[in-house]
Amino acid sequence: QTTSLALGARYPEGEGRNFLIDLPGLQRFSVSDIAASDLSFGFAEFEDYRSTCQFSDCQHIKEEICGIKMAVKARHIAESRYTSYVKLVEEALRVKHY
Repeated sequence: QTTSLALGARYPEGEGRNFLIDLPGLQRFSVSDIAASDLSFGFAEFEDYRSTCQFSDCQHIKEEICGIKMAVKARHIAESRYTSYVKLVEEALRVKHY
């Protein structure tokens, strides 16, 4: 790790506010302290579609009627972002089993 101070850059392209932040001392990101059921709240683009899920405790992965999955299919949410979400949930569940 070579960063000695926090650095940030704002990117005006695209919708919303896009930032790149480099923090000193952060060498690894882990979901070990985050419940798998809370991970979807870290994806701001999911918020508008969460209320259209059939179940209030929808995990947005295996459920048939899921607003998030429908938004991905309709290309309102980038498939790459959804794939990242699924991978984080899988990792969180795997970490919890150790």
